[in-house]
Amino acid sequence: MYCLRCGQEILYSPLECPSCGKDLRYLSHGPGDHVSLVLQAVEALAREEISLSEAEAVYLQFSDLATNFLQYWRLDSHPQLSQRARGLTPGQLASLEKLEVSLGDLERALDGYSKGFAQECMQTLMAANLELESFFRASCAGIAGLRGQLFG
Repeated sequence: MYCLRCGQEILYSPLECPSCGKDLRYLSHGPGDHVSLVLQAVEALAREEISLSEAEAVYLQFSDLATNFLQYWRLDSHPQLSQRARGLTPGQLASLEKLEVSLGDLERALDGYSKGFAQECMQTLMAANLELESFFRASCAGIAGLRGQLFG
């Protein structure tokens, strides 16, 4: 795990970064938990446990990763992926389509977070959380299906 505030590598799971003292419940990451960090940060904001700027900082770190994810997995913007998709079986294509459809949920979530933070609107941020959860469920289903089709 690494502190996303100062970059300190942490080999255990303390509540705060030993280097800079920042609360790691919302400003740290390990493999694959970027989505949960954003969800938790917005929920913590709603409970007034962290400030708007702290929650937005977590979102902005996620936003860069999410934008790269969108660019990579969009069939219409990734020529190599589109070419590889042509050789997939119908089952593999169905799984890839689930993933493609989930990208719309991710785009709506990113848009909702941007608007919610700009307008300081908790209702918009909570709606963005629902879109992000939807993306996560659908993309995981698509990836799991594709992995099952490809690797048995």
